[in-house]
Amino acid sequence: MEKPKANGLISAGFFVFNRRVLDYLGGPECMLEREPLERLAREGELIAYRHDGFFYAMDTYREYQH
Repeated sequence: MEKPKANGLISAGFFVFNRRVLDYLGGPECMLEREPLERLAREGELIAYRHDGFFYAMDTYREYQH
């Protein structure tokens, strides 16, 4: 579920996909976070890792430099 409410946790991360994930995409209007990821989850093809250590967003070059 995209961005569920959670106490004390954040939803952040990155994906590493096998090329076969392209078979799950339905065209230019397809939203990865909806049908493709939901289907992969139903099929048991997703793994999540909970990290309890330090986290800092690195979305920009400025954040990378920090």
